[in-house]
Amino acid sequence: MAGSPASHQETEYFREISDLVRQLARQRIETTGVILSPAAALDPARGTPTHELIKTSSNWRRLSSPILAYFSGLLRAWQLGYENIELRHGRGWDPALVEQVRAHVARFIAIPELIVPYDALNPPPPDGDPQTIWVSPAIPARTLPRQLEFLVQPGTAARWLTLEPDRRPGLERESRLADLARRIILAKALGPERIFVPAPFELTSSGGGLAWQPTEEYVVLRTLFHALSGKDAIGAMTLENDGVALVFDDTSSSCLVAWTWRDEPVSTPVELYLGQTPGAIDLRGRPQSTEIVDGRTHLRLTPMPLIVHGVDAPLVLLQASFRIDPAHVQLHDPEPRPVLSFRNYYERPIGGSITLEPPKGWELPARSLRFELGPGETFEHVLKLTMPPRQVAAWHDLRVHISAKSPLSAELEFVVPITVGLRDILLEAQAWWMGDDLVVEQLLRNLSDKSVSFTAFCQAPARARAEQAFLNVAPGDAALRAYRFADARELAGSALHLGIQEIRGERALDQLVEVPR
Repeated sequence: MAGSPASHQETEYFREISDLVRQLARQRIETTGVILSPAAALDPARGTPTHELIKTSSNWRRLSSPILAYFSGLLRAWQLGYENIELRHGRGWDPALVEQVRAHVARFIAIPELIVPYDALNPPPPDGDPQTIWVSPAIPARTLPRQLEFLVQPGTAARWLTLEPDRRPGLERESRLADLARRIILAKALGPERIFVPAPFELTSSGGGLAWQPTEEYVVLRTLFHALSGKDAIGAMTLENDGVALVFDDTSSSCLVAWTWRDEPVSTPVELYLGQTPGAIDLRGRPQSTEIVDGRTHLRLTPMPLIVHGVDAPLVLLQASFRIDPAHVQLHDPEPRPVLSFRNYYERPIGGSITLEPPKGWELPARSLRFELGPGETFEHVLKLTMPPRQVAAWHDLRVHISAKSPLSAELEFVVPITVGLRDILLEAQAWWMGDDLVVEQLLRNLSDKSVSFTAFCQAPARARAEQAFLNVAPGDAALRAYRFADARELAGSALHLGIQEIRGERALDQLVEVPR
Protein backbone atom coordinates (compact mmCIF):
# COMPACT_ATOMS: atom_id res chain seq x y z
CA MET A 1 0.00 0.00 0.00
CA ALA A 2 2.55 2.51 -1.19
CA GLY A 3 0.31 4.70 -3.32
CA SER A 4 1.58 6.13 -6.59
CA PRO A 5 5.37 6.28 -7.10
CA ALA A 6 6.56 9.59 -5.69
CA SER A 7 9.89 9.74 -7.52
CA HIS A 8 11.87 8.36 -10.41
CA GLN A 9 13.71 6.16 -7.91
CA GLU A 10 10.47 4.52 -6.76
CA THR A 11 9.36 3.97 -10.36
CA GLU A 12 12.70 2.31 -11.13
CA TYR A 13 12.31 0.13 -8.06
CA PHE A 14 8.89 -1.07 -9.31
CA ARG A 15 10.48 -1.93 -12.66
CA GLU A 16 13.28 -3.92 -11.02
CA ILE A 17 10.79 -5.89 -8.95
CA SER A 18 8.68 -6.72 -12.01
CA ASP A 19 11.83 -7.90 -13.84
CA LEU A 20 12.64 -10.15 -10.88
CA VAL A 21 9.13 -11.66 -10.91
CA ARG A 22 9.47 -12.41 -14.64
CA GLN A 23 12.85 -14.10 -14.10
CA LEU A 24 11.39 -16.25 -11.32
CA ALA A 25 8.42 -17.20 -13.51
CA ARG A 26 10.79 -18.37 -16.24
CA GLN A 27 12.37 -20.68 -13.66
CA ARG A 28 8.91 -21.91 -12.64
CA ILE A 29 9.14 -20.23 -9.25
CA GLU A 30 5.78 -18.83 -8.17
CA THR A 31 5.66 -15.40 -6.57
CA THR A 32 3.02 -14.17 -4.13
CA GLY A 33 2.42 -10.49 -3.42
CA VAL A 34 1.90 -9.48 0.20
CA ILE A 35 -0.45 -6.57 0.91
CA LEU A 36 1.05 -4.56 3.78
CA SER A 37 0.06 -1.34 5.45
CA PRO A 38 2.72 1.37 4.96
CA ALA A 39 3.57 1.28 8.68
CA ALA A 40 4.07 -2.50 8.65
CA ALA A 41 6.33 -2.29 5.60
CA LEU A 42 8.56 0.23 7.39
CA ASP A 43 8.47 -1.37 10.86
CA PRO A 44 7.17 -4.98 10.96
CA ALA A 45 7.64 -5.18 14.73
CA ARG A 46 5.21 -2.34 15.50
CA GLY A 47 3.42 -1.63 12.23
CA THR A 48 -0.34 -1.64 11.82
CA PRO A 49 -1.79 -5.00 10.69
CA THR A 50 -3.38 -4.83 7.24
CA HIS A 51 -6.77 -5.93 8.52
CA GLU A 52 -6.75 -3.14 11.14
CA LEU A 53 -6.02 -0.52 8.49
CA ILE A 54 -8.89 -1.76 6.32
CA LYS A 55 -11.26 -1.76 9.29
CA THR A 56 -10.39 1.76 10.42
CA SER A 57 -9.49 3.71 7.26
CA SER A 58 -11.02 4.23 3.83
CA ASN A 59 -7.61 5.28 2.48
CA TRP A 60 -6.43 1.70 1.86
CA ARG A 61 -8.02 1.49 -1.60
CA ARG A 62 -6.17 4.60 -2.84
CA LEU A 63 -2.89 3.35 -1.37
CA SER A 64 -3.10 -0.17 -2.80
CA SER A 65 -4.54 0.57 -6.26
CA PRO A 66 -1.29 1.72 -8.00
CA ILE A 67 0.61 -1.39 -6.93
CA LEU A 68 -2.24 -3.74 -7.83
CA ALA A 69 -2.50 -2.09 -11.24
CA TYR A 70 1.25 -2.28 -11.85
CA PHE A 71 1.59 -5.96 -10.93
CA SER A 72 -1.84 -7.24 -12.06
CA GLY A 73 -0.36 -8.87 -15.15
CA LEU A 74 2.40 -10.57 -13.13
CA LEU A 75 0.83 -11.66 -9.86
CA ARG A 76 -2.49 -13.40 -9.40
CA ALA A 77 -1.94 -14.48 -5.76
CA TRP A 78 -1.97 -11.87 -2.99
CA GLN A 79 -1.47 -12.60 0.70
CA LEU A 80 -3.34 -10.42 3.18
CA GLY A 81 -0.42 -9.27 5.33
CA TYR A 82 2.48 -10.98 7.09
CA GLU A 83 1.25 -13.81 9.33
CA ASN A 84 2.97 -12.74 12.53
CA ILE A 85 1.88 -9.10 12.09
CA GLU A 86 -1.75 -9.92 11.30
CA LEU A 87 -2.07 -12.34 14.20
CA ARG A 88 -0.34 -10.22 16.81
CA HIS A 89 -3.68 -9.05 18.19
CA GLY A 90 -6.86 -11.12 18.02
CA ARG A 91 -7.80 -13.67 15.41
CA GLY A 92 -6.97 -11.58 12.34
CA TRP A 93 -9.16 -11.70 9.26
CA ASP A 94 -12.91 -12.36 9.26
CA PRO A 95 -14.82 -13.44 6.11
CA ALA A 96 -16.55 -10.08 5.57
CA LEU A 97 -13.23 -8.24 5.54
CA VAL A 98 -11.74 -10.74 3.11
CA GLU A 99 -14.65 -10.13 0.74
CA GLN A 100 -14.01 -6.36 0.86
CA VAL A 101 -10.46 -6.88 -0.28
CA ARG A 102 -11.51 -9.42 -2.91
CA ALA A 103 -13.95 -6.97 -4.47
CA HIS A 104 -11.23 -4.32 -4.67
CA VAL A 105 -8.51 -6.62 -6.06
CA ALA A 106 -10.97 -7.98 -8.66
CA ARG A 107 -10.96 -4.55 -10.29
CA PHE A 108 -7.38 -5.30 -11.40
CA ILE A 109 -7.24 -9.13 -11.56
CA ALA A 110 -10.08 -11.11 -13.10
CA ILE A 111 -10.05 -14.02 -10.64
CA PRO A 112 -7.72 -13.08 -7.77
CA GLU A 113 -6.37 -15.65 -5.35
CA LEU A 114 -6.29 -14.31 -1.80
CA ILE A 115 -4.17 -16.06 0.83
CA VAL A 116 -5.57 -15.54 4.34
CA PRO A 117 -3.26 -15.68 7.41
CA TYR A 118 -4.17 -17.89 10.37
CA ASP A 119 -2.52 -18.93 13.60
CA ALA A 120 -1.78 -22.63 14.19
CA LEU A 121 -3.22 -22.20 17.69
CA ASN A 122 -6.58 -21.24 16.14
CA PRO A 123 -7.07 -23.79 13.33
CA PRO A 124 -8.56 -22.37 10.13
CA PRO A 125 -11.78 -23.60 8.48
CA PRO A 126 -11.32 -26.59 6.14
CA ASP A 127 -12.70 -24.86 3.06
CA GLY A 128 -12.32 -21.54 1.28
CA ASP A 129 -9.36 -19.43 0.24
CA PRO A 130 -5.76 -20.66 0.47
CA GLN A 131 -4.47 -20.29 4.03
CA THR A 132 -1.04 -19.34 5.26
CA ILE A 133 -0.65 -20.64 8.80
CA TRP A 134 1.90 -19.15 11.16
CA VAL A 135 3.52 -21.68 13.51
CA SER A 136 4.90 -19.75 16.44
CA PRO A 137 8.41 -20.74 17.61
CA ALA A 138 6.89 -20.89 21.09
CA ILE A 139 4.94 -24.05 20.15
CA PRO A 140 7.18 -26.99 21.22
CA ALA A 141 8.31 -29.05 18.24
CA ARG A 142 7.25 -32.25 19.99
CA THR A 143 3.61 -31.10 20.06
CA LEU A 144 3.45 -30.06 16.38
CA PRO A 145 1.86 -33.31 15.11
CA ARG A 146 -1.02 -32.84 17.52
CA GLN A 147 -1.20 -29.06 17.05
CA LEU A 148 -1.23 -29.36 13.24
CA GLU A 149 -3.44 -32.44 12.93
CA PHE A 150 -6.03 -30.29 11.13
CA LEU A 151 -3.71 -30.44 8.08
CA VAL A 152 -4.66 -34.07 7.45
CA GLN A 153 -8.41 -33.52 7.78
CA PRO A 154 -10.55 -33.31 4.61
CA GLY A 155 -11.04 -29.87 3.08
CA THR A 156 -10.65 -27.83 -0.07
CA ALA A 157 -8.44 -25.02 1.23
CA ALA A 158 -4.75 -25.13 0.32
CA ARG A 159 -2.63 -24.86 3.47
CA TRP A 160 0.77 -23.17 3.62
CA LEU A 161 2.91 -23.18 6.76
CA THR A 162 5.33 -20.50 7.86
CA LEU A 163 8.02 -21.69 10.31
CA GLU A 164 10.51 -19.48 12.11
CA PRO A 165 13.67 -20.34 14.07
CA ASP A 166 13.46 -20.06 17.82
CA ARG A 167 15.73 -17.08 18.48
CA ARG A 168 15.26 -16.78 22.23
CA PRO A 169 18.31 -15.31 23.98
CA GLY A 170 20.43 -17.95 25.66
CA LEU A 171 19.34 -20.82 23.38
CA GLU A 172 22.47 -22.60 22.16
CA ARG A 173 23.22 -22.64 18.46
CA GLU A 174 22.99 -26.43 18.06
CA SER A 175 19.72 -26.57 19.98
CA ARG A 176 18.25 -23.84 17.79
CA LEU A 177 19.30 -25.58 14.55
CA ALA A 178 18.04 -28.98 15.75
CA ASP A 179 14.71 -27.46 16.75
CA LEU A 180 14.23 -25.78 13.37
CA ALA A 181 15.13 -28.98 11.48
CA ARG A 182 12.68 -31.07 13.53
CA ARG A 183 9.92 -28.51 12.92
CA ILE A 184 10.43 -28.66 9.18
CA ILE A 185 10.52 -32.48 9.13
CA LEU A 186 7.37 -32.86 11.23
CA ALA A 187 5.56 -30.15 9.28
CA LYS A 188 6.44 -31.75 5.95
CA ALA A 189 5.24 -35.14 7.19
CA LEU A 190 1.75 -33.66 7.63
CA GLY A 191 1.59 -32.74 3.96
CA PRO A 192 0.92 -28.98 3.67
CA GLU A 193 1.01 -27.63 0.14
CA ARG A 194 4.00 -25.42 0.97
CA ILE A 195 6.35 -24.72 3.86
CA PHE A 196 8.05 -21.34 4.18
CA VAL A 197 11.12 -20.58 6.29
CA PRO A 198 13.14 -17.35 6.40
CA ALA A 199 15.79 -17.32 3.68
CA PRO A 200 19.12 -18.37 5.29
CA PHE A 201 20.99 -15.22 4.20
CA GLU A 202 21.85 -11.91 5.82
CA LEU A 203 22.98 -8.58 4.42
CA THR A 204 26.41 -7.41 5.62
CA SER A 205 28.90 -4.68 4.85
CA SER A 206 31.92 -6.05 3.00
CA GLY A 207 34.68 -4.12 1.23
CA GLY A 208 32.79 -0.86 1.54
CA GLY A 209 29.59 -2.25 0.02
CA LEU A 210 26.64 -4.45 0.89
CA ALA A 211 26.80 -8.19 0.30
CA TRP A 212 24.72 -11.26 1.09
CA GLN A 213 26.19 -14.08 3.13
CA PRO A 214 24.76 -17.36 4.45
CA THR A 215 23.41 -17.53 8.02
CA GLU A 216 24.02 -20.39 10.45
CA GLU A 217 20.87 -22.15 9.15
CA TYR A 218 22.10 -22.33 5.55
CA VAL A 219 23.96 -25.67 5.51
CA VAL A 220 21.35 -27.45 7.65
CA LEU A 221 18.47 -26.26 5.48
CA ARG A 222 20.31 -27.05 2.26
CA THR A 223 20.98 -30.64 3.38
CA LEU A 224 17.42 -31.09 4.58
CA PHE A 225 15.84 -29.70 1.41
CA HIS A 226 18.04 -31.85 -0.83
CA ALA A 227 17.10 -34.98 1.14
CA LEU A 228 13.33 -34.39 1.37
CA SER A 229 12.51 -32.40 -1.76
CA GLY A 230 9.73 -34.13 -3.69
CA LYS A 231 9.24 -36.84 -1.06
CA ASP A 232 6.15 -37.61 1.00
CA ALA A 233 6.00 -39.10 4.49
CA ILE A 234 4.79 -42.71 4.36
CA GLY A 235 5.40 -43.91 7.92
CA ALA A 236 6.61 -43.11 11.42
CA MET A 237 8.16 -45.09 14.26
CA THR A 238 8.68 -44.52 17.97
CA LEU A 239 12.19 -45.63 18.93
CA GLU A 240 13.98 -46.46 22.14
CA ASN A 241 15.69 -43.72 24.15
CA ASP A 242 12.92 -41.21 23.43
CA GLY A 243 13.61 -41.44 19.71
CA VAL A 244 11.43 -40.95 16.65
CA ALA A 245 11.88 -41.83 12.97
CA LEU A 246 9.94 -40.80 9.88
CA VAL A 247 10.12 -42.48 6.48
CA PHE A 248 9.94 -40.36 3.31
CA ASP A 249 9.59 -41.71 -0.21
CA ASP A 250 9.22 -40.73 -3.86
CA THR A 251 9.16 -42.80 -7.04
CA SER A 252 12.94 -43.25 -7.09
CA SER A 253 14.28 -43.34 -3.53
CA SER A 254 13.45 -43.52 0.16
CA CYS A 255 15.05 -42.13 3.28
CA LEU A 256 14.57 -42.28 7.02
CA VAL A 257 15.05 -39.28 9.33
CA ALA A 258 15.62 -40.02 13.02
CA TRP A 259 16.49 -38.14 16.21
CA THR A 260 16.05 -38.23 19.98
CA TRP A 261 13.95 -35.77 21.93
CA ARG A 262 16.55 -35.82 24.70
CA ASP A 263 18.93 -32.90 25.15
CA GLU A 264 22.07 -35.01 24.72
CA PRO A 265 23.15 -37.72 22.24
CA VAL A 266 22.14 -41.26 23.20
CA SER A 267 25.06 -43.57 23.97
CA THR A 268 23.23 -46.82 23.13
CA PRO A 269 22.42 -47.17 19.40
CA VAL A 270 18.97 -48.09 18.17
CA GLU A 271 18.75 -51.15 15.92
CA LEU A 272 16.52 -51.04 12.85
CA TYR A 273 15.94 -53.26 9.83
CA LEU A 274 16.68 -50.80 7.01
CA GLY A 275 17.84 -53.08 4.19
CA GLN A 276 21.22 -54.14 2.85
CA THR A 277 22.94 -50.86 1.88
CA PRO A 278 21.82 -47.91 3.99
CA GLY A 279 24.07 -44.88 4.37
CA ALA A 280 23.70 -41.94 6.75
CA ILE A 281 24.63 -38.26 6.86
CA ASP A 282 24.08 -35.57 9.45
CA LEU A 283 22.46 -32.26 8.54
CA ARG A 284 25.85 -30.79 7.68
CA GLY A 285 26.27 -33.44 5.00
CA ARG A 286 28.93 -35.43 6.89
CA PRO A 287 28.84 -39.26 6.55
CA GLN A 288 27.86 -41.12 9.73
CA SER A 289 28.45 -44.70 10.87
CA THR A 290 25.86 -47.29 9.82
CA GLU A 291 27.17 -50.56 11.25
CA ILE A 292 25.01 -53.56 10.34
CA VAL A 293 24.86 -56.51 12.76
CA ASP A 294 22.59 -59.52 12.12
CA GLY A 295 20.68 -57.52 9.53
CA ARG A 296 20.03 -54.61 11.88
CA THR A 297 21.50 -51.17 11.24
CA HIS A 298 22.89 -49.49 14.35
CA LEU A 299 22.16 -45.76 14.54
CA ARG A 300 23.29 -43.36 17.25
CA LEU A 301 20.60 -40.79 17.85
CA THR A 302 21.30 -37.14 18.65
CA PRO A 303 19.01 -34.14 19.07
CA MET A 304 20.02 -33.11 15.52
CA PRO A 305 18.14 -35.27 12.97
CA LEU A 306 20.09 -37.96 11.12
CA ILE A 307 19.24 -38.74 7.47
CA VAL A 308 19.55 -42.37 6.38
CA HIS A 309 19.34 -42.89 2.63
CA GLY A 310 19.10 -46.07 0.58
CA VAL A 311 16.62 -47.68 2.97
CA ASP A 312 14.22 -50.47 2.04
CA ALA A 313 11.01 -48.54 2.77
CA PRO A 314 8.58 -51.53 2.67
CA LEU A 315 10.84 -53.40 5.11
CA VAL A 316 10.95 -50.39 7.45
CA LEU A 317 7.16 -50.06 7.32
CA LEU A 318 6.67 -53.78 7.92
CA GLN A 319 8.85 -53.40 11.01
CA ALA A 320 6.86 -50.35 12.12
CA SER A 321 3.59 -52.24 11.67
CA PHE A 322 4.67 -55.19 13.85
CA ARG A 323 2.83 -55.28 17.15
CA ILE A 324 1.37 -57.53 19.81
CA ASP A 325 -1.79 -56.01 21.21
CA PRO A 326 -2.81 -56.06 23.95
CA ALA A 327 0.60 -56.64 25.53
CA HIS A 328 -1.08 -57.10 28.91
CA VAL A 329 -2.40 -60.41 30.26
CA GLN A 330 -4.34 -61.48 33.37
CA LEU A 331 -4.17 -64.77 35.23
CA HIS A 332 -7.86 -64.98 36.09
CA ASP A 333 -9.22 -64.01 32.65
CA PRO A 334 -7.18 -64.50 29.45
CA GLU A 335 -9.57 -62.49 27.26
CA PRO A 336 -8.95 -60.48 25.21
CA ARG A 337 -5.91 -62.47 24.15
CA PRO A 338 -2.84 -60.79 22.60
CA VAL A 339 -2.86 -60.66 18.79
CA LEU A 340 0.37 -60.70 16.77
CA SER A 341 0.11 -58.68 13.54
CA PHE A 342 2.18 -57.09 10.78
CA ARG A 343 1.50 -55.82 7.26
CA ASN A 344 3.02 -56.42 3.82
CA TYR A 345 4.03 -53.07 2.30
CA TYR A 346 5.69 -54.59 -0.75
CA GLU A 347 3.99 -54.44 -4.14
CA ARG A 348 4.37 -58.23 -4.43
CA PRO A 349 3.29 -61.14 -2.19
CA ILE A 350 5.62 -62.15 0.61
CA GLY A 351 5.79 -65.44 2.47
CA GLY A 352 7.78 -67.12 5.20
CA SER A 353 7.64 -68.52 8.70
CA ILE A 354 7.27 -67.23 12.27
CA THR A 355 8.88 -68.80 15.34
CA LEU A 356 7.57 -67.86 18.81
CA GLU A 357 9.56 -68.20 22.03
CA PRO A 358 7.33 -67.51 25.08
CA PRO A 359 8.70 -66.59 28.51
CA LYS A 360 10.16 -69.43 30.57
CA GLY A 361 7.44 -71.62 32.04
CA TRP A 362 4.70 -70.25 29.77
CA GLU A 363 2.82 -72.46 27.31
CA LEU A 364 1.86 -71.69 23.72
CA PRO A 365 0.02 -74.30 21.58
CA ALA A 366 1.62 -73.29 18.27
CA ARG A 367 5.19 -72.02 18.29
CA SER A 368 5.78 -72.22 14.52
CA LEU A 369 3.55 -70.47 11.99
CA ARG A 370 3.49 -69.93 8.22
CA PHE A 371 2.32 -66.80 6.44
CA GLU A 372 1.51 -65.72 2.88
CA LEU A 373 0.53 -62.09 2.37
CA GLY A 374 -0.51 -60.23 -0.75
CA PRO A 375 0.33 -56.53 -1.24
CA GLY A 376 -1.29 -54.50 1.52
CA GLU A 377 -2.54 -57.54 3.44
CA THR A 378 -2.12 -57.91 7.22
CA PHE A 379 -1.15 -61.08 9.09
CA GLU A 380 -2.99 -61.63 12.38
CA HIS A 381 -2.64 -64.51 14.85
CA VAL A 382 -4.18 -64.88 18.33
CA LEU A 383 -1.62 -65.92 20.96
CA LYS A 384 -3.19 -68.43 23.37
CA LEU A 385 -0.66 -67.97 26.15
CA THR A 386 -0.94 -69.99 29.36
CA MET A 387 0.97 -68.76 32.42
CA PRO A 388 2.20 -70.73 35.43
CA PRO A 389 0.00 -70.51 38.54
CA ARG A 390 0.74 -67.47 40.73
CA GLN A 391 2.82 -65.78 38.05
CA VAL A 392 4.18 -62.57 39.57
CA ALA A 393 3.31 -59.18 38.10
CA ALA A 394 6.20 -58.09 35.90
CA TRP A 395 7.36 -57.73 32.31
CA HIS A 396 8.12 -61.04 30.59
CA ASP A 397 9.84 -61.14 27.20
CA LEU A 398 8.17 -62.87 24.26
CA ARG A 399 10.55 -63.40 21.31
CA VAL A 400 9.24 -63.43 17.75
CA HIS A 401 11.42 -64.45 14.80
CA ILE A 402 10.12 -63.74 11.28
CA SER A 403 11.86 -65.38 8.36
CA ALA A 404 10.70 -63.80 5.07
CA LYS A 405 11.69 -65.51 1.82
CA SER A 406 9.88 -63.74 -1.02
CA PRO A 407 10.39 -61.22 -2.59
CA LEU A 408 13.05 -60.38 0.00
CA SER A 409 15.28 -62.59 2.08
CA ALA A 410 15.21 -61.17 5.59
CA GLU A 411 15.43 -62.43 9.15
CA LEU A 412 13.66 -60.20 11.68
CA GLU A 413 13.55 -60.67 15.43
CA PHE A 414 11.39 -58.75 17.90
CA VAL A 415 11.40 -58.91 21.69
CA VAL A 416 8.04 -57.82 23.10
CA PRO A 417 7.56 -57.29 26.86
CA ILE A 418 4.27 -58.88 27.97
CA THR A 419 2.94 -57.38 31.20
CA VAL A 420 1.22 -59.58 33.76
CA GLY A 421 -1.26 -57.62 35.83
CA LEU A 422 -4.86 -56.55 36.27
CA ARG A 423 -6.30 -54.21 33.65
CA ASP A 424 -8.51 -52.23 36.02
CA ILE A 425 -6.36 -52.41 39.15
CA LEU A 426 -2.98 -50.74 39.50
CA LEU A 427 -0.80 -52.26 42.22
CA GLU A 428 2.50 -50.75 43.30
CA ALA A 429 4.86 -51.54 46.17
CA GLN A 430 8.07 -50.14 47.60
CA ALA A 431 10.32 -50.90 50.58
CA TRP A 432 12.72 -48.76 52.62
CA TRP A 433 14.57 -48.75 55.93
CA MET A 434 13.51 -46.91 59.04
CA GLY A 435 16.51 -47.52 61.24
CA ASP A 436 16.77 -51.32 61.44
CA ASP A 437 13.06 -51.77 60.71
CA LEU A 438 11.88 -52.57 57.19
CA VAL A 439 8.79 -50.69 56.00
CA VAL A 440 6.84 -51.89 52.94
CA GLU A 441 4.03 -49.89 51.39
CA GLN A 442 1.47 -51.36 49.01
CA LEU A 443 -0.66 -48.97 46.89
CA LEU A 444 -3.86 -50.10 45.17
CA ARG A 445 -5.56 -47.79 42.66
CA ASN A 446 -9.03 -48.69 41.39
CA LEU A 447 -9.33 -47.84 37.68
CA SER A 448 -12.64 -49.66 37.21
CA ASP A 449 -16.19 -48.27 37.46
CA LYS A 450 -17.11 -50.28 40.57
CA SER A 451 -15.93 -50.42 44.18
CA VAL A 452 -13.49 -53.27 44.91
CA SER A 453 -12.30 -55.18 47.98
CA PHE A 454 -9.14 -57.29 48.26
CA THR A 455 -7.25 -59.13 50.96
CA ALA A 456 -3.49 -58.45 50.84
CA PHE A 457 -0.32 -59.95 52.25
CA CYS A 458 3.43 -59.48 52.43
CA GLN A 459 5.68 -62.51 52.91
CA ALA A 460 9.32 -61.97 53.97
CA PRO A 461 11.83 -64.85 54.11
CA ALA A 462 11.78 -66.67 57.47
CA ARG A 463 9.17 -64.25 58.82
CA ALA A 464 5.50 -64.65 59.62
CA ARG A 465 3.21 -63.58 56.80
CA ALA A 466 1.78 -60.08 57.38
CA GLU A 467 -1.78 -59.44 56.18
CA GLN A 468 -3.88 -56.41 55.33
CA ALA A 469 -7.09 -55.61 53.43
CA PHE A 470 -8.30 -53.07 50.88
CA LEU A 471 -12.02 -52.70 51.57
CA ASN A 472 -14.53 -50.84 49.39
CA VAL A 473 -12.05 -48.83 47.37
CA ALA A 474 -14.26 -46.54 45.25
CA PRO A 475 -13.84 -46.06 41.47
CA GLY A 476 -10.91 -43.73 40.78
CA ASP A 477 -9.69 -43.87 44.39
CA ALA A 478 -6.43 -45.24 45.77
CA ALA A 479 -5.65 -46.91 49.10
CA LEU A 480 -2.33 -47.43 50.85
CA ARG A 481 -1.41 -50.24 53.22
CA ALA A 482 1.88 -50.59 55.14
CA TYR A 483 3.77 -53.56 56.60
CA ARG A 484 6.58 -53.22 59.14
CA PHE A 485 9.20 -55.84 59.99
CA ALA A 486 11.15 -55.02 63.14
CA ASP A 487 14.92 -55.53 63.39
CA ALA A 488 15.08 -56.94 59.84
CA ARG A 489 18.57 -56.11 58.55
CA GLU A 490 19.08 -59.75 57.58
CA LEU A 491 16.46 -59.19 54.85
CA ALA A 492 18.65 -56.68 52.96
CA GLY A 493 19.00 -57.73 49.32
CA SER A 494 16.27 -60.38 49.52
CA ALA A 495 12.92 -60.38 47.71
CA LEU A 496 9.54 -59.93 49.37
CA HIS A 497 6.45 -61.70 48.04
CA LEU A 498 3.36 -59.48 48.06
CA GLY A 499 -0.10 -60.22 46.72
CA ILE A 500 -3.78 -59.40 46.64
CA GLN A 501 -6.86 -61.63 46.29
CA GLU A 502 -10.30 -60.28 45.50
CA ILE A 503 -12.92 -60.84 48.16
CA ARG A 504 -15.83 -62.71 46.54
CA GLY A 505 -14.07 -62.56 43.18
CA GLU A 506 -11.45 -64.23 40.98
CA ARG A 507 -8.93 -61.43 40.55
CA ALA A 508 -5.53 -61.99 42.14
CA LEU A 509 -2.04 -60.63 41.62
CA ASP A 510 1.39 -61.43 43.06
CA GLN A 511 4.45 -59.16 43.20
CA LEU A 512 8.13 -59.43 44.06
CA VAL A 513 9.78 -56.41 45.69
CA GLU A 514 13.51 -56.16 46.30
CA VAL A 515 14.65 -55.09 49.75
CA PRO A 516 17.21 -52.26 49.59
CA ARG A 517 20.65 -52.97 51.02
